[in-house]
Amino acid sequence: MKTSDFYFDLPPELIAQTPLERRDGSRLLTLDRATGETKHLHFYDLPALLRPGDCLVLNDSRVLPARLIGKRAGGGACEVLLLIDRGDRVWECLVRPGRKLRPGAKITFGDGELSAEVVGEVEGGNRLVRFDYEGIFLEALERLGKMPLPPYIKAELQDRERYQTVYSRVSGSAAAVEAMSAGYGVIYPLGLICKVLFVQLVPKFLRADMAEERRRVLLPEAGPSRPAGRIRLDEWGMGVFSLTVVLGVLLGTVPLPLPGGGVRLGLTGGPLLAGLLISRLGRAGPLDLRVESASLAPIKELGLLLFFSGAGTEGGRGFADILSVWGAKLLIGGAVMVIVPLLAAFCLAYGVMRMPLFNSLTVVSASVTSTPSLAMLVNMTGVDGLGAVYAAVYPVSLLLTVVVLQILLRLGSGWA
Repeated sequence: MKTSDFYFDLPPELIAQTPLERRDGSRLLTLDRATGETKHLHFYDLPALLRPGDCLVLNDSRVLPARLIGKRAGGGACEVLLLIDRGDRVWECLVRPGRKLRPGAKITFGDGELSAEVVGEVEGGNRLVRFDYEGIFLEALERLGKMPLPPYIKAELQDRERYQTVYSRVSGSAAAVEAMSAGYGVIYPLGLICKVLFVQLVPKFLRADMAEERRRVLLPEAGPSRPAGRIRLDEWGMGVFSLTVVLGVLLGTVPLPLPGGGVRLGLTGGPLLAGLLISRLGRAGPLDLRVESASLAPIKELGLLLFFSGAGTEGGRGFADILSVWGAKLLIGGAVMVIVPLLAAFCLAYGVMRMPLFNSLTVVSASVTSTPSLAMLVNMTGVDGLGAVYAAVYPVSLLLTVVVLQILLRLGSGWA
């Protein structure tokens, strides 16, 4: 078979450059399988062609805006057309100009919102391109991409929805991403509320003596005290705090190597670990790295206020819409998936391992990688040292979460 077998004459004057105002006015070619007769009808004739018992197959996938216009690192425009998702942020693509986009070439799209690197070349000349982005790739694609119109369509598409069928619901490979985004949009605020309430309600439910529980808290031994540095950036240690934030953000962006792709500690785990390290050091040569507790108290309060306000504002935007589509099953299932691990972890730590109450709640917060729960627990108990307990469990929980998710995905694809 040759590609020339599919060549046919298509006069340019017969190619519609813009869609009809009424979709059902589009032409419909029918074929009688018994006689071979063809007819030229319109889509509004379709109901008359259907008989009881007929099977009508609808294509409800959406066309991705898979054409990206970018800039090469060395200067000059380029074009990338996504073809196949190869996993681990790598797509097989058509690129132009091909001679300028060899393996190692770097590309930016949308003023740096999306960046990419050509990491390989496959047989036939297509390139393997690895994309770097924050958030959900398909959302960035919706903002930056263009519809991959056929080369014989010269007019620019004004309304993207006119390139989709009226039945379209999800982007072919984006169905799973939409489901995950919908689930996350509901479960994240629900889970956040449950975790924060859990650490507050458990002591009340157990009628715990808060003063006695504070005394029983087990903290890592401080070790021999180190002499304070001679030089302080400022009286309250805010310069050191600012340095901790910057180092923490940088630490949170460093990917931890794992099978199937690196994982980052992000803007919660990175600053937490940086703060613990700097606090443990206490000094760097003559520089005093201590921060006064009186300085940290209002910062922690403000941080909690901003975080929960932001989480509520973001989650509330689509909460009702998602529930109207996915129903109460998602809400009930999410609540069960949040509460059961919390109870199981607490029973193991407090009931089986006999940890003190506040240690147990800290371990529970770390096991579900909930830094806001830790902040609420520290605020409630006044025991800042719980952060060290959290930090001992958090990295292991984060890594295990990623590994287990990968295992479940592979098992799920095998069952499918």
